[in-house]
Amino acid sequence: MPVDRRRENRRSTVEHFSQDGCDATIPGRAWGKSHAFYPNIKGSIPPPIGAQEGRGEAMVVYVHYLIGGCDWYLTEMDPPSHRAYGFQDLSQGHPEWGYIGLEGLDDVLAPPLKLPVERNLVFESTLISKLRG
Repeated sequence: MPVDRRRENRRSTVEHFSQDGCDATIPGRAWGKSHAFYPNIKGSIPPPIGAQEGRGEAMVVYVHYLIGGCDWYLTEMDPPSHRAYGFQDLSQGHPEWGYIGLEGLDDVLAPPLKLPVERNLVFESTLISKLRG
């Protein structure tokens, strides 16, 4: 039976990222990324889901993911379930608030080059009103 080199390379890549302290605890994650996909630095991890309820435009955005013209801004997160709440703009003319499955977002590969969604490493926490204003 032939050896699947892609699977072998992927496994070694995940192990490499894990050794470097990046969050690659889910098998197959971090493939093709130059950094940890999930926020892991104190101060950049959003508060629990529901913590900013009712704050409206005073909600703080902690994490920004992007690819092409699409943006996801996380305001709250449940790290064990990799589920977040935030504002998403998919460049379709109707940006919206909603729940974001980070595992699904981590699997997105944008055509035609199959580029992954990336976390903006230079993004600093800010009010949602400043982003939308």
